[in-house]
Formats: sequence, structure tokens, C-alpha cells
Amino acid sequence: MEEKIESISDLIQILKEKYSTYTEDIWYRGHANSSWTLAPSYLRLDKATSESSLLTRFRQSASMLVSANP
Repeated sequence: MEEKIESISDLIQILKEKYSTYTEDIWYRGHANSSWTLAPSYLRLDKATSESSLLTRFRQSASMLVSANP
């Protein structure tokens, strides 16, 4: 049976129903090695990458997704 998901709450509710008897963790944020700590990608970047260059790249990429400047 196909489920219609229109929101995050729909997704969570469906997962709760489908996996109510599952005893392991459902959510997984992957790393290739379990000994690596979870850290935001910004903290894993080369130290030469500045926050301002990330902001510039974000603005360049986001401009094609919006119809007007914020």
C-alpha cells in the first residue's frame, strides 16, 4: 500500500505505525566509520575555507531558487 506524505509529521506518524515493534534505531546519520564523531560539515572542511566564502557560494546557489531578493 502506497502512503501519501505531505509533511514531516505525516512521515513520522507513518514510520511509528510501520515500525512500532522494531527495537533498533530507525534514524541513521551515516559515516563510513563508526569511530568518527558526528560533526557539522563546516567543521570538517579544509581550514582555508572561510565562512564568508561559504556564504557567497550559498547566495550564488540560492539566487536561482527564489524569484526575488530577500
